[in-house]
Amino acid sequence: MFTQIFNRAETPISFKTAAYFICGQTFFLLGLIGAFLPVLPTTGFWILAAICFAKCSPVMYRRIVGWPGIGPVIEAFITRGTISRKGKIAALTGMAAAAAIVLLSPLAIWPMAFALAGISIGAGYVATRPESRRTLADVAALAPSASA
Repeated sequence: MFTQIFNRAETPISFKTAAYFICGQTFFLLGLIGAFLPVLPTTGFWILAAICFAKCSPVMYRRIVGWPGIGPVIEAFITRGTISRKGKIAALTGMAAAAAIVLLSPLAIWPMAFALAGISIGAGYVATRPESRRTLADVAALAPSASA
C-alpha cells in the first residue's frame, strides 16, 4: 500500500518523506474539518497538504489537484501563485465578516488587536496575489475539436 502512495519501490522511506506525508495528512484532515466548520479555512489547509504531498507522494498530490472544483484552484495557487477574482472576493468577504465578529465581541483590547492584525495581514496577502487568467491552452482545451 505505501509503495503505491509514495510511488516508489520497496526502498526504505526516509524520515523527511514520512514527516511530509504526516504533515500532508494532517493539513488535509484540518481542511476536511474546515469544510464543515466555518472557522477553519479549507482551501488554505489543502494548499499546504498539496505542497507537502508534492514533496513526498506524487500520487496524493495528483489526487488533490485532480479533485473536481477545488483541485484547479489549488494547482493554480501552487504553480502560478494566482487566486481567481471569485476566490479573492469570497476570502476577503469572509475575513471582513470575521473582523466584524471580533469587533462586536467582548474581547479585551490586546486580543482584539492581535486578531484584527492577523486578519489584516491575511487580507493584504490575498488582495496582493495576482488574479488567475485563462491561458491559450485553457481556451484551446475548452474549444470544440475540428475533427468532431
